[in-house]
Amino acid sequence: MWFEAEDAAENNVPPGGVFLPDNAVEQEVLSNGFWVQHHNAPAMAAFWEVNVAEAGTCSLWCRGGGATFRWRWNGGRWGLCTEESGWVNPVKMDDFAQGPTLVSWICLGQVDVAKGMHMLEVEGIEGEPQVNLDCWLLTKGPFVPDGRRKPDGT
Repeated sequence: MWFEAEDAAENNVPPGGVFLPDNAVEQEVLSNGFWVQHHNAPAMAAFWEVNVAEAGTCSLWCRGGGATFRWRWNGGRWGLCTEESGWVNPVKMDDFAQGPTLVSWICLGQVDVAKGMHMLEVEGIEGEPQVNLDCWLLTKGPFVPDGRRKPDGT
């Protein structure tokens, strides 16, 4: 199951920001042409409501700009993701205003899901104001990141 970061049910990330994709070339790097991003948004918080069709244990993947944030699934224990957490498959986005930035994937871990609605929460970390989140993936099977492509190749 794939869902876009910019489709959060709620977030407090201000619009704009230095890593906003300013043109079609920059938008082409991102999964839907946009992302939740901002520099200098220290109290960042967002959540996504996810309707899962089938129960099981899934890997939770995130694609973003290597930002530091904490996350939790269904109100469980917080996990931490940092720039050093093992981001893979970097794709360079030439932000003509700020210079190049990388958009990469990371597997945050395993989550147990039941059929029905679930919630993914993300919060920024004090002193780490950068936010760059492109999309999320819940998958039961293996996933080999390939830029903005979904597991079905689209």
